[in-house]
Amino acid sequence: MKFIKYIILIPFIVNAQSINKNLIKAKSLFFRDNIYVYGFNKTKNELIFKFFKFNKQLNLSDSNFVSLGDDDAEDFLDISADTIHGYLNFYLQKSDSKNLATLIRSNDSLRLICKAENFEAGKINSLTAFENEIYTFKNATYTIRASEDSTGKQFFLSKYEITSDKKPFEYKPVWQYPLEKKNINATHIFYANEDVLFIYVNILSGEKQGQWVLKLNAKTGKLIKGLRLNEKSDNRTFVYNAFYYDQKNKHMLVTGNIYSDDQLDIEENNFTFKNQDKKNTFFFMGIDSLCENITRNEKTVPFVFAINKPVTKEIAQYHVKIKEIKKTGENEYRAYAALYKNLNKDLLFIYETGFFMNFTVNEMDVEFYSDKIYFNCSSLKCFVNFDTKDINGKIELKSILEFDKFLYKKPISDVELLFGKDDLKNPKWVLTKTDINSSIKSFYEVKIGPKGTVHKLILENSKYQYPKVYKAEDDKIILFNTNTESSNFSLSVKIW
Repeated sequence: MKFIKYIILIPFIVNAQSINKNLIKAKSLFFRDNIYVYGFNKTKNELIFKFFKFNKQLNLSDSNFVSLGDDDAEDFLDISADTIHGYLNFYLQKSDSKNLATLIRSNDSLRLICKAENFEAGKINSLTAFENEIYTFKNATYTIRASEDSTGKQFFLSKYEITSDKKPFEYKPVWQYPLEKKNINATHIFYANEDVLFIYVNILSGEKQGQWVLKLNAKTGKLIKGLRLNEKSDNRTFVYNAFYYDQKNKHMLVTGNIYSDDQLDIEENNFTFKNQDKKNTFFFMGIDSLCENITRNEKTVPFVFAINKPVTKEIAQYHVKIKEIKKTGENEYRAYAALYKNLNKDLLFIYETGFFMNFTVNEMDVEFYSDKIYFNCSSLKCFVNFDTKDINGKIELKSILEFDKFLYKKPISDVELLFGKDDLKNPKWVLTKTDINSSIKSFYEVKIGPKGTVHKLILENSKYQYPKVYKAEDDKIILFNTNTESSNFSLSVKIW
């Protein structure tokens, strides 16, 4: 099918604070500090797929379109999209032929790279569709796959490269690295670039029992070095949580949570999380370019925020998940963490709050400072509840064997969307929830006021209209919304 394209060079709105434009089945995504909006337009004789690029000031910087012939927008399912391999990939599927799809791929400037029609929908990202552990960097995709036989389970780390950006996802294998068959419980790829690849490995028993960081050559798949997070004589569990990689000197800081052997014993399928209602213990490991340990520190941090006293006999235990780490000085870092709680000995973890942490890593110690002002999400009605059908802000594990994943995986439906600090340096948030009965998705601005926590509704619509809130600056957010009746989408800037 023939297609045409054009690029608009002159923005139709200058210094825009809001945009309202007609687009059928409009959706949006945030990619490389820009907002991309896409959907359909119908002319008298032609259906057009249109896509726009807006900067954070809502100025239009690029746009493009692809002709879809004489079809109607109603002939298509909702458009899906991703940014795998650094491209904008849009997938169009007709409602009467769900096994076939059209791929429209562009770069981040909306230059059309390919249009592939009538390829099997099952081949969309078929390499990664059934993998539990994947990582993509540029044209490479890494997967970890488990194979099990009578002698036990073995994990295989594989690298694939996309064969052509002008075709649907077709990959060629590059190398495979078999991890040792030594009672490995969990593996996680957490960083890769052109040269190196890092993975976390938890070995439950045997001579190499413990938690490890492995560094591999990204080009050849050969192991460069393995570094144990816990010292050999230390029986505690060091669960990987987050990292910071310094591109300039190729140093890495790895951090995570330490659990004593009476709090957590994954091998024996036992956990008590004793004293997790009072404090968390973290490890901070510095790794140089040769994968040598240069600093090894830990810090026990008590909870200083007010925890609502339970009205029942349920005992809440608290677990910190570090979401991001930024370097602010030579040895200084700023992290943001989310706090989850579980009750009694259940493996259901529920979001409670979030906070910032500043720390300085020295050779012998870690200087640690955290926010002193918090809110309890449980005090804000309807955000998180115990309805088994409601997954807002919840992570549920099938067994304690999955505990590693709890600390480094994102929840399916995260309540905490955005976080930052206001002019008074107090934390602030954008929280979101979806009502399981009405399918209404709501977004709330949450701040700490003189009289306590204040929350305000800023956007609400059906989840099938795909409302979104994006962080533009430290003090600005962008709201995306659609109107089904008018087939319009809107973008607006809000001071946050």
